[in-house]
Amino acid sequence: MTDHDDTPSAPVPWSGLLTRAGLPSDFLTRSGSGRLKALLDLRDPGQVLRRLRADEAFFLLAGIGLEDAAPLLPYMTPTERLVLADLQAWTGPHFVPDRLDEVIELAMDVSRDFALRWLSELPPEVIALRIARATTEILTSDELEGHVLPDAGVVPSPDGVFTLVLADAEEVPVVRRWIDLLWSWDLEEAHRLLQSLRRELPSALEEEARRLREARLQDWGFPALEDRFSLYEPLDRNTWVARLQTEVPESLPSSDDEDRALGLVWSPEVPSGPLGRLLSRMEDPRRLAWFVSQTTFLVNRALGALEEDWSRPEARARAAAHVLRWMSIGAEVLGGSGGISPDLLARRIHPTDLFRAGIEAIRPGQVLARQVVGRLGGLSRVRLLEDVVAAQVEALAGFPPRVASPLPPHEPRDPDRLSEVQEACRMAREADAVTRFAIEALGYDPTGPAPDLRSGSIASVLATAWAWGVLTGETSLRPLSREDVRRLRLAAFEGSRIRPSLRHPAQAAPQDPGDPEQAVRRMIGRSLDRVEEVLGGLDPAQEPDLRFLGDLLLFQDAEPPTGPGPAGTRDGDSE
Repeated sequence: MTDHDDTPSAPVPWSGLLTRAGLPSDFLTRSGSGRLKALLDLRDPGQVLRRLRADEAFFLLAGIGLEDAAPLLPYMTPTERLVLADLQAWTGPHFVPDRLDEVIELAMDVSRDFALRWLSELPPEVIALRIARATTEILTSDELEGHVLPDAGVVPSPDGVFTLVLADAEEVPVVRRWIDLLWSWDLEEAHRLLQSLRRELPSALEEEARRLREARLQDWGFPALEDRFSLYEPLDRNTWVARLQTEVPESLPSSDDEDRALGLVWSPEVPSGPLGRLLSRMEDPRRLAWFVSQTTFLVNRALGALEEDWSRPEARARAAAHVLRWMSIGAEVLGGSGGISPDLLARRIHPTDLFRAGIEAIRPGQVLARQVVGRLGGLSRVRLLEDVVAAQVEALAGFPPRVASPLPPHEPRDPDRLSEVQEACRMAREADAVTRFAIEALGYDPTGPAPDLRSGSIASVLATAWAWGVLTGETSLRPLSREDVRRLRLAAFEGSRIRPSLRHPAQAAPQDPGDPEQAVRRMIGRSLDRVEEVLGGLDPAQEPDLRFLGDLLLFQDAEPPTGPGPAGTRDGDSE
């Protein structure tokens, strides 16, 4: 593996994809209203929309704002409008009736005729589900006799054949609009739909509608519910690399399909670094277009794993940034020690392979981090580690694995370069080695009750074991008293510094950063740095006030010292 190369990458020709679609070169930097104006100023806005993939058309309009973009709806293809409804009206596996109402409202804002056309394009099971969600009963005219109807919450069909009893009277205007549109669209189909609703449970309707919606969206890369996390599953690296070196590349799109691959031009991030350099080697515009289109499938697949609501442009943008960063890590891995030449990568690589190469680079750290979490007794106890190490373990152990920001508060994020992944894995190895040593060698139990301990961080455990080694020649995790701390101050220090002979094992120069023994020594060294910093400034003639020493060591329950002088203060300090 190689470290990140900061040399500028060649520009990625997104501008060519934009101009071939008839869009201005600054289209991506414009506001939503600016992008809408640019599209409406075109001689034929439909020409651009028709060249987009259906999912990209949705995110283009959603980025502008569906209500503002309503004038563009008639320019969309039926497939694009179907995908719009499929994405807008669901959150995860759950149907959201209000959002389907918004879709038909947008259509009505264009014209009633357009709304009827869109209604004819909607799947019947979705229309049925919307009505079923609002009704408790659907009665025929023959069943009305002797039936007591509520004073409110009743919607008769325009021909009087059916009467719908609603669960909520406030939904009367919405349901009436759906029924009126259904009767205007196709009387026979409307009768058939309401008759079927009389026999179906809403839960069964929702399951059927979800299954069919899921199948349609898989054509655009969105995963099936049971398959949504497969993108992150481990793979056999040797078999995978061998396949990359031997398989024949996928056939490229024809020049007529080239403009459909606008794909990630809607992403806020333009690939740079290793990924940018890889794309700059794709001299054939068709391969670039194919690569971008396949990356768009990959973004949708990641969106399906990371988010419940797939309709939000900001969620799509996060998924795109996530995918591009890990693809760049993968390009760095495979272009370094991955055994695949840059030219071969440019000719054969699929975006999913780049992404998975990146994820596999962090996999060892993720496995170790989860083992550390389990060993410590849960995620909340990871904070027994040092702050930055704890944050790194939490970031690695989560889904998907991430790295911790180097600066406080150490928020988890996707890495920008391979060196960050390598550093995260190194810290996971150190956390693994240190927790193993504390538990297996010292007998520390991070999960058990410790009513007599004031603290229990790994650093304080290591420092306490060292302290008893100095005082008695044997390691112990027995809490120290005020007198023990005073004796430690006298025995271990020369002036304000720990005696070099007592620090020597912890200061040994590491030969291998991945060696568990060296990791433990480094941690002990940092623990002793804290001991030296705090105890080195105390007056050895006085009993220290343990209440002011924090989690430096494992202490007995602290009480104020009985001797004269300010307790727990440094030389020369006053209370």
